[in-house]
Amino acid sequence: MSDDVGDEYDVATPEQGGTYQTSDCDTCPTITIPAGAIPNFTVIGVRATTQDTTVWDTGAINHLAISGERTRVTAINQSGEPLTNYTLNRPMQVCVPFPPEFRSRLYTVALFEFATDPSDNSMLASNVYTRDGELTMCAVTDRLPTTIAPRKTRCTRTNHNCTDYAR
Repeated sequence: MSDDVGDEYDVATPEQGGTYQTSDCDTCPTITIPAGAIPNFTVIGVRATTQDTTVWDTGAINHLAISGERTRVTAINQSGEPLTNYTLNRPMQVCVPFPPEFRSRLYTVALFEFATDPSDNSMLASNVYTRDGELTMCAVTDRLPTTIAPRKTRCTRTNHNCTDYAR
């Protein structure tokens, strides 16, 4: 599928769900949408793009320090029009490369979801995996479009009550 400017999207269907991964990039973001996440008789296109930045002005909470790349997950309908404020029936999994500068402190990093309205920003439950010898962080969300990025938290080995630094 493609949108009106020619950007390519991978197809997701109600019966099979869908996956997105750049074919020539082992360390690029991946998206997995499970079967049943999209309503019957609907097909959507999904893609991820990365934006390399360490400070992002979010409006109400300025200059959130994130690490690594921001991943923007977008989707289109069958006509190629962007989906806005779309909620999946079941959450999709989004995986991104783990920031190298935090490898010695795995427990202090989580994936954050940055909403259009900064009051809706949230820390996602995330896990770290090894994929092709590289560390990868994965989290689930049901929101499209969305932007996620790794961010330091106040987690410690003994205090698992993780909170956002900005609050």
